[in-house]
Amino acid sequence: MGAQRLTIAAKVRNYPTEIANLNHFQYSEGESIDARVIVEELVVSLYCLDHANQRAIFVETPPDIDLAQVPFYYQAQYEAALGLIAVSYETLHQLANDVVLDPQRMILLYSVGRCGSTLVSRALSQADGIANFSEPDVFTQLSVGRAADGSNDAEVSSLTRDCIKIMCAATRSGGATAWSFKFRSVGVELGDILYHNFPEAKVVFLYRHADGWAKSAARAYRIYDRGGSSGQPRNQQMYARLNPAIRTYMATHRPVSPVEILGSMWVSRIERCLELQRQGVPMLCVRYEDLQAAPQEVLDAMFTYCDLTVHDAAKLDRVVAQDSQAGTSLSQATLQESTKTLQEDDLVELHRLIQQFSPALTPTLVVPHTFRPA
Repeated sequence: MGAQRLTIAAKVRNYPTEIANLNHFQYSEGESIDARVIVEELVVSLYCLDHANQRAIFVETPPDIDLAQVPFYYQAQYEAALGLIAVSYETLHQLANDVVLDPQRMILLYSVGRCGSTLVSRALSQADGIANFSEPDVFTQLSVGRAADGSNDAEVSSLTRDCIKIMCAATRSGGATAWSFKFRSVGVELGDILYHNFPEAKVVFLYRHADGWAKSAARAYRIYDRGGSSGQPRNQQMYARLNPAIRTYMATHRPVSPVEILGSMWVSRIERCLELQRQGVPMLCVRYEDLQAAPQEVLDAMFTYCDLTVHDAAKLDRVVAQDSQAGTSLSQATLQESTKTLQEDDLVELHRLIQQFSPALTPTLVVPHTFRPA
């Protein structure tokens, strides 16, 4: 089974949070190699799909880059990429067929975003024998590319399953016996597909009350309350790609205000969690507010639920004390530079929109199966 090297001539990504794409690189076609490197080499990792050409794109990174410890997997891959490897979907599926995993040793971490998910991912990465993937963007691509009518579910399911298997297999040479995947918030849209393929996997859902979430999201996503960039058509289309509810809303409402975008995002993620629970997906739910108030108790409960151990407790103490997104565009220091924030009238409007979008939800809803500290 063959694969092809792609030689990077330049990196041309526009901004750090763009969804991973082969167009982030200018490259030339290189030599053919044995495709088994994608399941045998720790320095080779899955970056994105080149769906137009039915290929999976892997990056080669230096051996001193530990992708299990970075805040954002896809950003670190791009920044450290030395070269690319293209593998056909057919070969990807063939190699994945030979991978045998224990799905009970998999953790799938969904969230609404801006709710401590990066901190939790960093904490999970300290567990014994675990390989941690914090926002591998191939699953963002698959979430965004999933048709609303389910017409391509079979293809999305097979790619999701085999991308997971290939990523896990590649880390076993480094001693991994368990795997945690923290997705961008849109990743919860794959929750039913992942449950179908890996029903024994441990599922954790993190969320936050609407007001605090909206204030944080407005700063992090540059969704400003007064004349912000979200009013530009290009940015509205970007949010629509990442959120099915916004796509639906935009069909009858143009332009969409920043608060409408925020309300759609929060409601759609909470509703998706509740829908997965109705489908029978077992999960542990964790509120940001509880994680802030009692981090050790919440993390202990999560580790117990996920059947993980940490022999060096000091590691977790250091993780809790640090900014989990330090060094990125979403670091606390960077976000504190912003003077933009939501005003009281924006929050009133947010509450009204939540009631409009989903009358059963409230801004301070505690979803079922939420762990409550003593």
